[in-house]
Amino acid sequence: MDTNPRPRPEDPAAAERAASTDDHVTDPAEQTAEPLTPPFAEDGDDEPAAHTEGSDHSTAAPATYDPAAGVGMPGGSAPAVVPTVTGPGEVALSSALVAGWHMFRQSWLTWVGAVLVWVGVSVALSAAQAAVTPDGEINALPWPLALALCATTIAAVYASMAVYRGAFEAVDGRVVTPASFFRLGRWPAMLGALLASAVICAIALLPSTFLLMVATVIVSDAITASWIIAAVLLAVVASIVIAPLATFVVLVVMDGARARTAISTAWAVARPHYAYLVYAMLVLSVIGTLGALVLGIGLLVTLPVTTLATVYLYRVARSARRPALAPY
Repeated sequence: MDTNPRPRPEDPAAAERAASTDDHVTDPAEQTAEPLTPPFAEDGDDEPAAHTEGSDHSTAAPATYDPAAGVGMPGGSAPAVVPTVTGPGEVALSSALVAGWHMFRQSWLTWVGAVLVWVGVSVALSAAQAAVTPDGEINALPWPLALALCATTIAAVYASMAVYRGAFEAVDGRVVTPASFFRLGRWPAMLGALLASAVICAIALLPSTFLLMVATVIVSDAITASWIIAAVLLAVVASIVIAPLATFVVLVVMDGARARTAISTAWAVARPHYAYLVYAMLVLSVIGTLGALVLGIGLLVTLPVTTLATVYLYRVARSARRPALAPY
């Protein structure tokens, strides 16, 4: 009896299919590489998905927030024209200043024109206030001057929001044009954000306000002066400490958040890096002040760069879309 198993006859069709498969895998001419997903798709990462509750970054953005999307304003869905990156990054002032400088350099003429308009609005506001109070005291407020004061105040608020809108345009990876500053919308939510920011600042200044009230009832001039100095110093410290939260409240609403959740969302974004953000915004404020001291000419550069750096820091803290530093 033959105990050695005999080989089974080979199926010609199966052999042909196996040979065809082997040729397909090994033939370089038939291999096609999958397209890379920008940015930095060579690392093997897919395009980031929106944050969801329970994810690692759910505290940095609400569940409906898409970190890869553009600013939540008209024109925010337009595609980027420069490489952008989305995801966790280092919240670093040096990187923000580098990014701010290069974004400013790409559209410097547009930014200079925007700053000139902003300065003009500020000068008009100061002139209106001087006209209302020529002697430094408000005794009467004629309605034409009151109307002019209201108009210039509204214009100043609009100009501030327009500068932030232009910064978001650049941080989204698009070229800033004069029209970028006028692509504002969702005004009820924006007014709510401005009100929330003002309330936060008012609460932070309550201790210094209390010291000033106490100083007014003290008879001794020496003690009054010391209390006033203490109140001013306390107000400065409170303004520095509250700056990241007050600023982020406005930025998160411009980025699509609702006004009623602006404070909680802004705090969730800023909280993990709050101490560093206080330091960063203090340095940016000093840079802006130095620009204003150079006959105001320095503001033509420092105002756009510091605004761009602020929005860039916010987007990094939120692990959201911002320009990739590699091309620079």
